[in-house]
Amino acid sequence: MVLYNKVYAIECKASLSPKLSVGNFNALEDISPMLTFVVVPASGSESWPMKKDIEVVSLTELIAKIGATL
Repeated sequence: MVLYNKVYAIECKASLSPKLSVGNFNALEDISPMLTFVVVPASGSESWPMKKDIEVVSLTELIAKIGATL
C-alpha cells in the first residue's frame, strides 16, 4: 500500500499465530516498505513483534499506527 508516498506492507491472516512464507519475505525485500504489518483478528489495540521490522497488529492498531506516520 502506498499512502502519501510512503510504502507499507500489509498481510492479513485469519490466525492469532500467523506465519509468513518465503514468498512474503522475498516480496518485502523487493518493495522495501517503510513499515510491515501482519493483521490478525485480535481485539482492541493488541500488537506484538513477529520479527525484526515486522509487527503483528489488530485492525484497530493498524489504523492507529498508520495514522501516526502521516
